[in-house]
Amino acid sequence: MAPGIPQGDTQEGGRHGPGYEDVEVARDPVRAHENKVKDAWGCLWHYPWDYLDGQVVEHPLGDWSFWNTYRRAPERPTHKSH
Repeated sequence: MAPGIPQGDTQEGGRHGPGYEDVEVARDPVRAHENKVKDAWGCLWHYPWDYLDGQVVEHPLGDWSFWNTYRRAPERPTHKSH
């Protein structure tokens, strides 16, 4: 135990002590460390850390000449309430 840190029953609450609860991170294999994946829009995503948000590192319109052959992602149905 570090000097100046009171010892307590860490079994009560989360592993950080009383009053703290452990949380779980969603484990999506797509977001695994150093994974790269292309989405429905053609963007290449890089995930530098396990299960955190990624960054787009390549997009489908990197050059205007790609505009004529670009296929956008299919429309998703929308739910409108009346």
